[in-house]
Amino acid sequence: MKRRDIGDDLNCSQIVSDGYSKVEKLYLKNDVENFYLLKANLKEQASRRYDNKSHKWVPDSAEGFVPAPITVIEGNELTIRMSNNEKIKVNINNAQSINSAKYDKAEDLAVIPYLNEASVLHTLRRRFSALLTYTYAGPVCIFINPYKRLPIYTDSIATMYTGQRCAEMPPHLFAIADGAYRGLLRGASFCVY
Repeated sequence: MKRRDIGDDLNCSQIVSDGYSKVEKLYLKNDVENFYLLKANLKEQASRRYDNKSHKWVPDSAEGFVPAPITVIEGNELTIRMSNNEKIKVNINNAQSINSAKYDKAEDLAVIPYLNEASVLHTLRRRFSALLTYTYAGPVCIFINPYKRLPIYTDSIATMYTGQRCAEMPPHLFAIADGAYRGLLRGASFCVY
């Protein structure tokens, strides 16, 4: 997406203070392209207006799962309206619960109320599209390789994670490494793989 598509009048330093995590702020200060990508994704997330009562995740051959509005509930079957306005019937067991938009980019998958395949894939996809490549799943840290250089392995970011608990900082390899190091200093045994 080109900068002019979002708005040339946006001031990067002004927007950086609007609710971004410390790591996101460093991304934004170091890489204007990442800033505009994050901004576009936040706009898209804010426009999402569906919930578990009116929408479900349904299997889709191209996307894996797509959110679709429920039009009729008859016993164990849901009538769903797809994005092309086609109405299909889906067994209730094949439709997965959908989370509210506030969980779209959850840092830890363990906090998602409806932890199902579609919701996990959706959260990982949203975080990846915002170049937030690390995500926790409880004590596990998931990394999705963007196959491009990101400014997230600098000394200043490493310093931010030194002495911090994993829950206090956004997901990152540095948090796992620092936690393992501090554990070893206390005499605990650790395995990082």
